[in-house]
Amino acid sequence: MRFKDQGKQLRDFFDHRIVTCPNCGKPIKMTSPTLTCSHCSYQKLGASGDECQHLWRYPEIENYIQVRCCGEILWAVNIEHLNFLEDYVQARLRERQPNINRSISSRLPQWIKNRKNREAILRCIRQIKTDLSKKGFADQIENRL
Repeated sequence: MRFKDQGKQLRDFFDHRIVTCPNCGKPIKMTSPTLTCSHCSYQKLGASGDECQHLWRYPEIENYIQVRCCGEILWAVNIEHLNFLEDYVQARLRERQPNINRSISSRLPQWIKNRKNREAILRCIRQIKTDLSKKGFADQIENRL
């Protein structure tokens, strides 16, 4: 399999986040600065105006997609980001555009790039996808499992 870097940056994945509900611990798709849990009705109102344009400005709300892997934390902001990581890790050939050092693939930590961790990382990604599938996100990942 071949991975061709398209110059995507982390911010390109932030149209939504899958976060952990601070009240019940279940995954929630966060698409606006206001967080509402469909499981327990928890609600956190976001800030108004320019301050709330970016969904990553809530450090107190944890990403749901994270797991210990190879002695590190493997995390993603949403399923699209997780799919990107999966495509990158499973590729035997990784092509980068010359002189593009701001892409997410150029910024990945060495442990993710390391070939010896490939199988362990892919197992972790499958584990995350299975978990998300059981918790209401099957329609978003079924074609990739």
